[in-house]
Amino acid sequence: MRPPFVPILLILITVIHLESIFVSESVSGDYFPEDELALADQLYLEGRYSEAIEQYNYILQRIDNAAVAVWGLSQIAGCYEYLGDYDQASDKLNTLVTSYQNFVLSQNVHFRLANALFRAKKYGHAVDKLQYVITQFPEDPRTPVSLFQLGYACQQLKLYERAVTYYRRAQPHLPLLVDYIEFFIAQCQIARGEYEHAETHLKHIDEMYPESVLNWQVREQLAECYYQMEAYDPALTQYRRLLNAEKDKYRKAEYHYRISEIYEQQGNTSRAIKNYQLIAKRYPQTTAAYRATQRLQKLNVTETYTDQLLRAEIISNQGFWKQAIAIYEHLLAENPHHPENDKIYYQIGRTYERMDLEASAITVYRELIRQHPRSKWRPYAEKRICECYRKMGEDDLALEHYQHFIKNHPGHWRNVNDAYYEIGRIYERQHQLKPAIRTYETLYKRNPGRKYGSLALWRMVMGYYKLGDYANSIQACQRMIRNYRGENYAAQATYWIGKNYQKMGNQFAASEAFQKVIEDYPDTYYARRAQAQLGQVDWNQFVDMEIPYLDEQAKTAEDSTTQERLSLISPVLRIDEIRASNVHLQKGELLLDLGLYEEAYTEFQTVEDESGNNLHFLYALAKAYDEIQFHDHARRCAEDIARQLKRDIPRGIERLRLPICYAPIVQREARLRKVDPLLICALIRQESAYNPRATSPANARGLMQIIPPTARQIVRELDIPQFEIEDLYLPENSIHFGTYYFSQQLHRFDNQPEVALAAYNGGPGNAAHWLSSNTSGDIDEFVEDIKFSETRNYVKIVMNNYWKYIELYRM
Repeated sequence: MRPPFVPILLILITVIHLESIFVSESVSGDYFPEDELALADQLYLEGRYSEAIEQYNYILQRIDNAAVAVWGLSQIAGCYEYLGDYDQASDKLNTLVTSYQNFVLSQNVHFRLANALFRAKKYGHAVDKLQYVITQFPEDPRTPVSLFQLGYACQQLKLYERAVTYYRRAQPHLPLLVDYIEFFIAQCQIARGEYEHAETHLKHIDEMYPESVLNWQVREQLAECYYQMEAYDPALTQYRRLLNAEKDKYRKAEYHYRISEIYEQQGNTSRAIKNYQLIAKRYPQTTAAYRATQRLQKLNVTETYTDQLLRAEIISNQGFWKQAIAIYEHLLAENPHHPENDKIYYQIGRTYERMDLEASAITVYRELIRQHPRSKWRPYAEKRICECYRKMGEDDLALEHYQHFIKNHPGHWRNVNDAYYEIGRIYERQHQLKPAIRTYETLYKRNPGRKYGSLALWRMVMGYYKLGDYANSIQACQRMIRNYRGENYAAQATYWIGKNYQKMGNQFAASEAFQKVIEDYPDTYYARRAQAQLGQVDWNQFVDMEIPYLDEQAKTAEDSTTQERLSLISPVLRIDEIRASNVHLQKGELLLDLGLYEEAYTEFQTVEDESGNNLHFLYALAKAYDEIQFHDHARRCAEDIARQLKRDIPRGIERLRLPICYAPIVQREARLRKVDPLLICALIRQESAYNPRATSPANARGLMQIIPPTARQIVRELDIPQFEIEDLYLPENSIHFGTYYFSQQLHRFDNQPEVALAAYNGGPGNAAHWLSSNTSGDIDEFVEDIKFSETRNYVKIVMNNYWKYIELYRM
């Protein structure tokens, strides 16, 4: 990330100034590390910032000289600014300003410190420093920017009156941001309860700036103003307007909830109740649905049997499983003969399973079968009993129940296929490989062209391999290649042909197979495993705790190569030409310089929608998104470019597809937990595709997809005083929690990343069980024997992306 206040001319002037200091002080006989400083400065100018920091720190530790310290601290801060680590930059600049007050420090240093404190979100310190620069340097062209930042910082500190004052002082100098300044002023007025004044500003923005990207936020705040002013009819109009335009179910649920509250305030309780019930039925996965059910209870609404069932489901979705079970059990006690009680028993059993209480789940499922022998839920309950015994490690009982299920429920085709597959896996765990192969053969014949057919055939490959029947294993691999089209099937089967030939002692044939994987399927997990088998690369030698950074020369060369490649299929589109006519691009760049990344992203997104398919423009936007840490959008733009290029994807595009995301946070957490930061980046890529607002169907949230129960466990272990589940959407929290949890799995499983990833996705208990079953110690066998297909594919994808990261950044 570029530092805003470090022009090259200033560096050269400062070098000349320091040379005069060195000359004057050298008369006293002090030693000056001029050659070492020259080397550090050269590293800085070449953009090799991590190396430059090390060199400057090395000098500062050895030399007790104020002039050297001033220069070194300033340069170290500049390096951190380029790297986007404003925490470290502000610390170094603050040390420079406070410890060397006797030196005549330039205006630039003070502006840099104010800016770094602001970007690091150290708003309390930023306010003090920003006030200093606008007072001391009122004529400096950067002062209007500092006034705006000062207003924003005061707003974050809830100093609303001061914030409004600074915004108004900045407004005449920043005409491009009039809508933002008026909007922020309105927010401050709302916070102070000055709703009439806020209404005036918001209506002005809505009327005067119809193309502003703030319009939906303006309307949302305007609706809030009307609500607080008890102008309920205009508030309803605004919320309905928002509701009709919104597509996100979580936001729609919130608007519905606010409408329900308005009905309550108007005394229209019946409509409020209907709306709360609508939220519960239509959006049961949202927190708004949970709050709606609480309101319905406070309003003493009589709940039907179905209503209580729905409330239990909503509570369960929020992770409050014990409360859900209490409601289910209450329903059973109050309605012992209700025809839907079979479903309640099933839901209780599933909830116990989520709590890892399989024995309790089995008891409930048996009760369902006893009381409702003809229920449609009976086959599913019997299947869950099989699964529970399997999870508990009771393989003999699981085997017996799976066989019983196949016999009694032949019409449940999918569940019967599941049962055959699980029987085969149990035989494998019991090292009864021949019965396992026979079971898989039966499953394959039932599903020759379907998902279970490929799974069964693959387990036959592994069964023959473990038996030492390598010829039949190779034949099964060849059947896979013939019968199942797709790169992954072919790469997998060809790789294991090589593994079989290795076991047979035919190294030449093995090498041929591995080389074929590398040449024909170069971007796959198996190609990189084949490289390791051939000794072409040892991935472990690249494991490091530090994030690698490209120097400026390398970035420039890479950018030039990328532009040349794009020019072959897309006309060159000059960004300065677009900038002249596109106000959103102008605003985005100005907001980026101000350090308001989310606002800049919104403007850039509007530009992206207008860009068409011009690759140069998409590339420029991808770089801009990456700079402001909206890595998910940078990746999307880069993916669009890669799809159009199809082949020969430039390295610059590949780095945007696999960025070093949220670098300062990832680096800090990786060092703390002793995890390779590139592995954390690869994990984030698979979990959320770098989207900090990602939410899974299982209610996992944030960059590293932490579910609420795991989050609460981590909060207890780390003794975090205040925490809300919504905090998981903050990148810093998600990476902190996710890296902590992942490092636990790494430590537990002897720093084997494949096993730790299996634990992260499939659960530590399952990973331990899979590992104990892997008697050969071969990591390839461990990965292929992972029980859950989702987890098995997850491990391969994350490891492949990790190795891609290594290729892109360390090789």
